[in-house]
Amino acid sequence: MSIAGLDAWLNTPQGQYVMAWERAKVDTVVADVFGYNAIQLGLPQYDLLAQNRIPLRQLAHDSGRVDVLCDLR
Repeated sequence: MSIAGLDAWLNTPQGQYVMAWERAKVDTVVADVFGYNAIQLGLPQYDLLAQNRIPLRQLAHDSGRVDVLCDLR
């Protein structure tokens, strides 16, 4: 599932500002999450689990180069 125009908007100065803010918040939240597996749903162009310590991290999306190809509808 994709939001029409999201990729284009994320490439605007406003979109980059929001994504930088969002990544900082996500990095803080996922840094202390623990477990055996972590999965990121969508936004494959961003590694939103980069600061997570879980050893097995997967990326799921409906297209592209991902670990799990799925229908996100």
